[in-house]
Amino acid sequence: MGWRGSIGLGLTYVTEEILARLNMPLEGATVAVQGFGRVGSHAARYLWSRGARVVAITDMGGGIYAPTGFDVEEVQRYAREHGSVAGFPRAEAIGDEDLLTMPVDILVLAALGNQIRADNAHLVQARVIVEGGPGVVTPRADRILAAEKPDVVLIPDILAASGGLVVSYFEWVQDLQSFFWSQEEIEKQLRKVMLRALDKTWATAERLDVPLRTAAYVCAIERVAQATLDRGIWP
Repeated sequence: MGWRGSIGLGLTYVTEEILARLNMPLEGATVAVQGFGRVGSHAARYLWSRGARVVAITDMGGGIYAPTGFDVEEVQRYAREHGSVAGFPRAEAIGDEDLLTMPVDILVLAALGNQIRADNAHLVQARVIVEGGPGVVTPRADRILAAEKPDVVLIPDILAASGGLVVSYFEWVQDLQSFFWSQEEIEKQLRKVMLRALDKTWATAERLDVPLRTAAYVCAIERVAQATLDRGIWP
């Protein structure tokens, strides 16, 4: 299934590049993370290690908030010991709705689907929303965000959360060759693939004047169509 932290790292690469294109430094950017499992905990740690300030985290057991930010590795250790981030010392208890509507720079959604919906989309205050899993923002919420909050950038799951599949492909390639890469090489190649996908998606969004989600779907359909043409009629 791919290297454990690959989805979180791929998500971080794309988010960091999106912020650069918006002239927003990742250093000091405030982050809220919904879901602190296989995707969210790694995404939080990678963003924090690059200088972002993770101020809010929720999981199935509850949530925590600290305006000065958390030491994410300390929170990870606490969550492993206690089964949840809830009760972490020196933090205010919060719920999912508090986190979803928090005025942060980056909102990472790595829990269940249907979290931003028609009834709460207008309350979202994040500048960049990152889908760490499928179906997190509903289609109706997509339309509300596009109409009411055109400055909000939504990075869709098909782009942001694809790092796991990319690294699984890397493992397949390595197995075929019986030649195995170092962790450093995997991270380097993952970044290259993620940013290439972002470049294509971003250019398509600008060319067609559509959101990144629509642009990502267009890119996917174009690739399938081109592959079909290249393949021709067979047998």
